[in-house]
Amino acid sequence: RRVLFRSRGDRVGSLIFSDQGHQELRPRGGRSGVLRLTKGLADVHAEAKDGVASNQLGISPFAQALARLSRAARPGSLIFFVSDFRNFDEQAMTYARRMSVHQERMALMVFEPIEAYPPPSGRYKVTDGTHYSDLDTTRRDVVTAYRDNFLVRRSHIENCCKKLRMGLKDEEENSTLTATGGQEVRMTTKLEPLILNCYNILDLITFYTVTGGKETRAWTLKRGALAPAAGGVVHSDFEE
Repeated sequence: RRVLFRSRGDRVGSLIFSDQGHQELRPRGGRSGVLRLTKGLADVHAEAKDGVASNQLGISPFAQALARLSRAARPGSLIFFVSDFRNFDEQAMTYARRMSVHQERMALMVFEPIEAYPPPSGRYKVTDGTHYSDLDTTRRDVVTAYRDNFLVRRSHIENCCKKLRMGLKDEEENSTLTATGGQEVRMTTKLEPLILNCYNILDLITFYTVTGGKETRAWTLKRGALAPAAGGVVHSDFEE
């Protein structure tokens, strides 16, 4: 992977969006481009956990991101749409269609396994942070409706991609069925493996500092660096 983008001179840019806003990273080559993308994903992921949704333009965040991307993307670019596509509406379709002539596009649908399959048989309290409800997966009709709801959503995305003549891949294989027929859901996110893979490609490691037994911070360091260099990452005076 490292040889690929260096030998071909590929550059990596991105427009990372969430309900709270977006971050645009102009294309950059080499290791710095990949590392900057990784950091951007981590930052937006952290902001999304605590932020408040913003919709100042009256259109979905996904449509807003595609509108900006349709203006910024250069002819001949290879564009990957990595999203859960929850707001893949007509407005988003319109902007995606504008990129159908001069850019090559691929859609990558990402989702948590529990979105595709309900949790094991039981009764659960669920909340969106404001409202609370009960989920009873001991009932077959509830399990069927849960699964069907996801399949309808995925079917809609597949149809949209077909209209746009755009390829689609998703993470359906990450959820498996047990031998007894029950759902076994692997509760993992794809952000962590992505960051780890990028760190391996860039020969980076993470080390931690603890202040007063209360605050823990993570720092990035080149693999094989000595302790003085690690100290310099925390503060330049430490390395001297």
